[in-house]
Amino acid sequence: MCITMYVPSNGAGLNIGNTTMIALIIKTCTDFLKSLQKAQQARADYWILTNMSDKELHDIGIARGDIRNVVSESFK
Repeated sequence: MCITMYVPSNGAGLNIGNTTMIALIIKTCTDFLKSLQKAQQARADYWILTNMSDKELHDIGIARGDIRNVVSESFK
């Protein structure tokens, strides 16, 4: 399926208030990529913490049962 949009040569019709359509698309893509990066970091942090020994977790002040909460707080 191909979707086409008529765009006048002078750019009229692309403005939504003060924000152009292109700026809105770029912001949406940027926000999406940032959320992907945060999710990947949370997965990596979870993996690292779950693979630590109980002694190592105790040294940094985290109980094994708190790992999920610690990681989810950093994801927010």
